[in-house]
Amino acid sequence: MRVRRQPHITILGYHRVSDARPDPFDLAVTRAELDAQLGFLAREARPVSLTQAVQELASGEIPPRTVVLTFDDGYEDTLTAALPALRKHRVPATVFVTTGNPGRPFWWDAFAADVLGCERLPARITIKAARVRHELSTRERGRFLLRAVALLQAIDQPHREEILSYLREQCGHGEPIVPARALFPEELARLAADELIEIGAHTVTHPPLAGLSRARQRAEIVDNQQTLASIVGAPVRFFSYPHGSFTPATVEIVSEAGFSAACCSVSDVATSDSDPLELPRLWVDGPRKRRFRSWIRRWLGA
Repeated sequence: MRVRRQPHITILGYHRVSDARPDPFDLAVTRAELDAQLGFLAREARPVSLTQAVQELASGEIPPRTVVLTFDDGYEDTLTAALPALRKHRVPATVFVTTGNPGRPFWWDAFAADVLGCERLPARITIKAARVRHELSTRERGRFLLRAVALLQAIDQPHREEILSYLREQCGHGEPIVPARALFPEELARLAADELIEIGAHTVTHPPLAGLSRARQRAEIVDNQQTLASIVGAPVRFFSYPHGSFTPATVEIVSEAGFSAACCSVSDVATSDSDPLELPRLWVDGPRKRRFRSWIRRWLGA
């Protein structure tokens, strides 16, 4: 009822654009899906940049059916697959980029390739997280992968690398799967040069920030922001919380770093009452990407 009564902006979140399979985390939209979605939004909504959206939220003057597109992580296919579609339909987007693994796969994609591509797995694998030993069955590889990644993402990077190395040994060898990779700095600079693209920060190593000390949160956020600014040659004013994880201290750090807006993972629309450093966002993944039109019409208030 609120989306029909109160002026609002619908912020959409994407991760990858790829026709490759498998897609174990169900996060990628295909090129055809993105093309159809952007075509629909260009015809029946009002796509604007995040910069313009923040200004309209502050003023309270929000035209109907306003929508913003964002892409998290900084995958290579944001440049090679998403950008051509955005250009075709003249839809702007903000890309939130992680800087800790330039040109290389993210750890979760590399781990997925190891698990899904290996010839055999032990019947059970133990992962120790937060001083608790978790015995995971590998009978259903997809389910094992999701549970393992959920545990591993909360572990410090050095310790996680040790566990991943051990798990790779357990996987053995099989049909190789080439995981997706992050943008190289020169590719990021090309992406940022396009008039439709704004670059935002997304930490160095993509950790759940709520589990880190204030000092480590600051390092993850500020180092990422400074690296991005040096690559794109412009201030970086927007931020996205990895995993949607943050605390009041995180928001304070983001504010102190000079960000003018930040996106989280709360499923809602943004209104003039929204905190600009906690803007809600709707993810285009899973079943939502397969029934996009009927799903997004409800949020647009149509």
